[in-house]
Amino acid sequence: MGLSGPAGPTARASGTASSTLTIPRGRPVASTSTRQRAASFRSKELTELIVEGIRHPGFSFIDAFSPCTAFNNTTQEWKESVHMLTAEHDCSDRAAAFAAALEEPMGIGIFYRNERATLDGRVRAMQDAAPAGSVDELLDGFALRPSEPATAR
Repeated sequence: MGLSGPAGPTARASGTASSTLTIPRGRPVASTSTRQRAASFRSKELTELIVEGIRHPGFSFIDAFSPCTAFNNTTQEWKESVHMLTAEHDCSDRAAAFAAALEEPMGIGIFYRNERATLDGRVRAMQDAAPAGSVDELLDGFALRPSEPATAR
């Protein structure tokens, strides 16, 4: 019997010497500002994508696929089943990124990149645009005012 799991390929044997290899395509992540995929046996590309993900301002999602070499060594099949995304791939086109994520053979590289303001950048911009004032002035805005005494009827 082969091993199966959500994080790696599934190799299935049906009691014979033949087996099938299925490499999961991964799910495109909608809220990320960059989406990348790499393979552990292509360490140069994997390293470059990790560095790119760290340097990218915003949320980076990197699929790092790695075949199981302990129980069912499928490294050679994986090497034959992946390719670098072409230079013509438009990283700014979200629809193209979704399509490329589902293509056969499995592509690796930067699927999607969207340069947008980060939360930290937006907060800093609001702080810079806020009028100058002291903490005491700010707290005075929240001070309780004495209420008028109740009148007898």
